[in-house]
Amino acid sequence: MGFDMALVLGLLLVTILLFITERLRMDVVAILVILALILSKILTPEEALAGFSDPVVLMIAGLFVVGGALYQTGVAQSIGDLLARIGGQSETRLIALIMLGVALLSAVMSSAGATAILIPVAVNLAWRARISPSKLLLPLAIGSLVGGLLTLIGTPPNLVVSNELVRNGLSPFGFFTFTPVGIVTLALSIGFILTVGRRWLPLTDRSGGGEYASVEGNVTLDELVQTYRLPGNLFRVRVRPSSPLVAMTLADADLRARYTINVLERQHWPEMHGAPEPAHPVNPEMIIEAHDILHIQGEAQDIARLTREERLGLLSLSLPPFVRPQIG
Repeated sequence: MGFDMALVLGLLLVTILLFITERLRMDVVAILVILALILSKILTPEEALAGFSDPVVLMIAGLFVVGGALYQTGVAQSIGDLLARIGGQSETRLIALIMLGVALLSAVMSSAGATAILIPVAVNLAWRARISPSKLLLPLAIGSLVGGLLTLIGTPPNLVVSNELVRNGLSPFGFFTFTPVGIVTLALSIGFILTVGRRWLPLTDRSGGGEYASVEGNVTLDELVQTYRLPGNLFRVRVRPSSPLVAMTLADADLRARYTINVLERQHWPEMHGAPEPAHPVNPEMIIEAHDILHIQGEAQDIARLTREERLGLLSLSLPPFVRPQIG
């Protein structure tokens, strides 16, 4: 084994360890590896930077833009509302709908992004149906992976293989070349999960001793807080009349981009008379009004900056919509 080969293998091992331990951000690790390869003269600067002009890289970057658009425009929320209306409390119907919904999203955006968008929806549907969230989350993960087979942009390997065909002077795959195989695979996956695989779906472990228990019994607030680590990233804020957010739409406020926070629900509280109205999911066109209570998710430092700059009042924690048990 030559020195160059040993160095590359060493860098690969260090990179894997850093990814596993998460001591550094993944993007920082990737840049450091590129710099190490350049400084060791294993790669020239032109070779090291060639990947950034690769059509596959640009296409994947575009998928993140599409994913952000689906979230910001409320399409993802609309899909979640539709699944809730159709699925009801039937576990079989919910599993099929979750897998179908995330597969359709994964066909036009990254699988990770589609999964992240629908995780709160799946957990909320599980609590409404009085079933373990893991009964829906595992099918959600499987459906997102299978959905990548539906289109050319569904998953990066499709793009990589298509691009390799072009490099070898062959015709690339079409956008829907994968679709027939993907539809059959998706149908078989849903059928398998609903029949054989459904028996293997885990229940939420609440005993602490490795035995699984159903969530159909009483679930305490403390258990939910510990399970979902709520105090660390969920907050409620009240919109003061002097806040610059008053009369703005949620889309215009652009709180996600400016403060890296997500607005989950709103409780309207007209002039603070009586009790606030029940919490409702938000959409980009929602107009923020004085005294509104916003249920938001984000890191503590980002929330602190938000409340300071936008003149919001921080309230005590309230259980968010996607983990609130439905009583009655």
